[in-house]
Amino acid sequence: MRLCHCFMRTPGIIRGRRATQGVWAACVSLAACFGISLASWVAPAQAQEAAGKQHIVVLTRGALPEPSEASFVANLRAHLSELKLSLGAQELPISAGLPETVAEARRQTETANAFLVVWIMRDGGSRTVYMYDPVGPHLRARSVTLSGSSAAASEELALILRSEILARLQGGEVPMPEVALPKATALVPEAPTAMVEEASPIHPTSPRWGVGPAGIYDQPVRDQHGQFGLGLRAFAGGHRFRGGLAYTFFPAFEVSAPEATISLRRHPIEGFAGYDMWNTRVHSLVAEVGFLLDPIQRRTESVQAPLSSLGANWRWSAAATARLRSELRVLRNLAVNLGVGVEALVNPYDFEVEVATERRVVARLAPFRWTLELGMTILAW
Repeated sequence: MRLCHCFMRTPGIIRGRRATQGVWAACVSLAACFGISLASWVAPAQAQEAAGKQHIVVLTRGALPEPSEASFVANLRAHLSELKLSLGAQELPISAGLPETVAEARRQTETANAFLVVWIMRDGGSRTVYMYDPVGPHLRARSVTLSGSSAAASEELALILRSEILARLQGGEVPMPEVALPKATALVPEAPTAMVEEASPIHPTSPRWGVGPAGIYDQPVRDQHGQFGLGLRAFAGGHRFRGGLAYTFFPAFEVSAPEATISLRRHPIEGFAGYDMWNTRVHSLVAEVGFLLDPIQRRTESVQAPLSSLGANWRWSAAATARLRSELRVLRNLAVNLGVGVEALVNPYDFEVEVATERRVVARLAPFRWTLELGMTILAW
């Protein structure tokens, strides 16, 4: 009976143990599937979230033809936008070498908060793709031989950088090999493009020639009011030096005295030389010296008896000139200038009338006179 009883219980015990093992196996399988699904969902989400917070900068420097380079930047921006990455472009001088480019990449990571900085350099018939990572820092490079059309080459370079950037974002191994960082060198920008004006002197901005009108004010006669004239000046030069001629037309200038009234007509002609003391893209300060010849026509308008007029006559006056001129370029080929100068007469003389054998002075030329000039100049480079 005992044997029979044991025999009868055995099948139920076996069935219970098998059922328990099946439940545990199902739970383990379900947990494994949930873990795999969670990992596959979390990893891309983390990469996408990291990418959404990053900014990439591409340095363009003429390694590709202009249409191809623009197409490359557009393709790279399209690929990175899929990863929720923003892309900014910064232009570099074509003459910038690897040390200068790395220095600019380092600056972009500091000022533009760039996560990575990428660029392309020409190496004979091939191109080298660079990626600068400020964490480390690390510099990675890969040489690529381009084939096919320019559009295909632009797409190929954009795809290469997309895969490298994605690997860096996901924290995996970056396929691009690492190279040694060059010695830091400051980037010297080329001048001038569409850049903001800097308050530092630059040498290659001196115009080759210029011509333009000017309004001029001076005081030729002592103890009399000043007069305005219209002038025309032209110069030629280069590398900060210039030389030119100026002509000024003054209308009749009336001088009144108790004994007589006379009118003066002046037509000064000046030869001058100048030097650009300070020269930027939009402003220059020029020091000028010159020599002026001024034919003056004197005419007696009225005279009191018993005085008599000496009649109309011409006389020449000569003067050494010095001037400081400020030029503001409102356009590349148009400047507004303001000049302040002084003229020292070499042969000052008097204007007289006579009575019998006596002569009386009506007016005297000023031995020193200040001049003020305001005009515009058309420039050629």
